[in-house]
Order: sequence, then structure tokens, then C-alpha cells
Amino acid sequence: TMKQEHKGYPTQPEYLPPGPRPESWSDASLRIRAMQRDLAPSDERDRLATLTELFAQQFGKRPTSFRAGRFGAGAHTGRFLRELGYVVDSSVTPGIAWPGNDGAAGPDWRSASLQPWRVHANGDLARTGDSSLFEIPITIAEPSRLGRAGSDPVWLRPWYSDRATMIALLEAAARDEDRGKPWRTLCMMFHSMELIAGASP
Repeated sequence: TMKQEHKGYPTQPEYLPPGPRPESWSDASLRIRAMQRDLAPSDERDRLATLTELFAQQFGKRPTSFRAGRFGAGAHTGRFLRELGYVVDSSVTPGIAWPGNDGAAGPDWRSASLQPWRVHANGDLARTGDSSLFEIPITIAEPSRLGRAGSDPVWLRPWYSDRATMIALLEAAARDEDRGKPWRTLCMMFHSMELIAGASP
């Protein structure tokens, strides 16, 4: 079973209005691990609506795809995204379990598929269904799929994986395609800080 150590970032749901920051997030050591799944459902929905409107104001059109900060989507996230007009979510990290605050369990995607799926009508991103929302998981594979030893997940992400590793992922996808088992999607991921020179390794 793969498990990636979570590395928090300093700004996410706790800074997005409306509503006060939960008291438990006043401690910076907790705040940087906050996930939107920690919010009450009505609070999460209000903050997602605010984020959606801010995007529309700045870019002149409404967003249609979403990825939860710190991959911290919750049980209601898919339903709220659908209600707000999103068509794709990409918050799922196959093979990874994320820790939550105060030792609580966070999102657990260890059994998630690499393949995209339609999300269940109730909005649970982990369940397949026939809603209008698609889940396109980030391309993260077990090392064995690349013919490698070890237990650390292999990301299609330049900050986590070097050039040779990312090419090996593409080659594994091509081999599976040739065998009639296409991956259907490859989802490369960048954090915004990874695109700013000098801001990230």
C-alpha cells in the first residue's frame, strides 16, 4: 500500500471567505494542514461559491474544472461542484492516503483507479455513478507498473519525479495501450508555486 507524506501549504480554505476561520486553525501548525473537508457542508459550499464567482469576475467566464487544495475534497464536494456548474474534478490521488488534522484520517485514495469515472449522483467523488461530473484522477502509479521496486508512489509531476521517471510513466501507459488496456487519461500536475522560478525546488 502506497502512502505519500502530506506537505501542507500556507494558504487554502482557511483564507477563503465567507465565514470565520475555524478556531482550530488559529494555530499555524494546524492551519497549514487544513482541508476543505474539515469545513461544515454549508461553509464549504459558500466558500466554493465565492471562489467560483471570484474566478468568473477575474477571467470573464465561469470555471469548469476543480482540484481541492491539499487534495482535501470531502463527502459533499462533488455535489457542490456540480451545483456550481463544474464538469471535471481532479482532487483524487490514486494510491495515497492523506493525514488530516489532529491525527484524524484524511482523504484515503489508496484503492482509487487511475481511470476517469462519472461521479455518483450524491457527489461522493469515490463512488462511480451517472452524474454530469467527471473525476479525472492525477496520474500516480505504483512503481511496479514501471517495472521498479519500492513503495513510493510515482507521480506525473515534475516536482516529485525526474525526467526519466515521467518518461517511464508514459512508456508504461503506451505498453498498456498496446495490450488493449489504455489508461484513457494522463493527468500531469503542477502546484502554482512550482511554476514560479525560485519558489520551489
